[in-house]
Amino acid sequence: MDRGGAFGGDPHPSPSTLSPSQDNDIEREWRAHRTEADHSAEARWGWALAFVIGVAMGGAAFIVDWGIDALNDVRFLPVAASIAAGAGFWGPAARFVGVSAAFAGVAGALVSFVEPLAAGSGVAEVKTYLNGIHIRGLLTVGGRGAGGEGWSTAAARARAHPPALHQIRTLVAKLAGVVFAIGGGLIAGKEGPFVHGGGIVGGGVAAAGSATLSRALGRRVAAPRAAGGYFRGDADHRDFVAVGTAAGVATAFAAPVGGLLFAVEEGASFYSTSIFWRGFLATGAGVLTLHLAVEAASHPGSLLRAHFGRFRDFGLYSDSLAFYGSRMFYYVWDVPLFCAIGAAGGGEPSGGGGGAGRGGGGAPRGRWRQCSEIRFGGQ
Repeated sequence: MDRGGAFGGDPHPSPSTLSPSQDNDIEREWRAHRTEADHSAEARWGWALAFVIGVAMGGAAFIVDWGIDALNDVRFLPVAASIAAGAGFWGPAARFVGVSAAFAGVAGALVSFVEPLAAGSGVAEVKTYLNGIHIRGLLTVGGRGAGGEGWSTAAARARAHPPALHQIRTLVAKLAGVVFAIGGGLIAGKEGPFVHGGGIVGGGVAAAGSATLSRALGRRVAAPRAAGGYFRGDADHRDFVAVGTAAGVATAFAAPVGGLLFAVEEGASFYSTSIFWRGFLATGAGVLTLHLAVEAASHPGSLLRAHFGRFRDFGLYSDSLAFYGSRMFYYVWDVPLFCAIGAAGGGEPSGGGGGAGRGGGGAPRGRWRQCSEIRFGGQ
């Protein structure tokens, strides 16, 4: 019954880590005696882990983009140099086809011999999981193993060695596979792998443990509740998988709102406020991390002077015609100011809503307060 067995347990684990069902007397008794401090700590860790998920996916997106660019240089630059040197047709063509086939072969080997679960898009399977159907091995150890074992053998191995919620090997094979697939010229994109990879990162970070490290170190590796080990229940795990998929789509396309809408509209079955706001934090942090990494790599030593938000495409016209990016950009040190403005705008209604100035039944507001609301809140 130890759901968190692959991670290790807390000195005083909660019933959610011991029982697959939350509808039991032990669970209700434990929740009835939780302290306010414990609830507050859980909420804080929820936001912190969402931020970590976004940063992790932003870093992963940067590595994938860098790898694709590097492989494209290996595939195209020597061929272009050979053509410029007058090498004819067949020599450069053979080199181009050979390099492309080699990269595609690496992508195929990753999903054939390293981790078969990394094959395919993964979007449909992750959406199935988010809609309440548990697929054994989707985000864990399972499928045909590296030695070519069948599904029944893999299932027996999974029962003999209870898997962690996620496998680092699956994530690495998935993201490395898409790098070599795109670098080899295959008709493939980043959305599916980043949906699957984001789900792996989201659930793995929220679980605060690793079976891979546990096996490597010979002891159970898991964070206690005081260090964020709150979210190992099925419902929490599914929520953070949704947050991870949102961050994955957002970093794949540099679109934080688009990634969030994917998770809310196409991923999860039911709307959840926690998924929405934590997902928005994760997508925003992920895209910002991606932009920071790109600018730091493109302009080392001048990150504070770099222009962010330069590359835009509004659909009906490109930025090469509108030139919005050249005139409407921001610096990295503007981000805290944006956050402060958002926090002030979100906190103001709680202190001034329903006042007499609006016809409400609250106490009359002072003139200085009304002046500040008009100045800073647009009221």
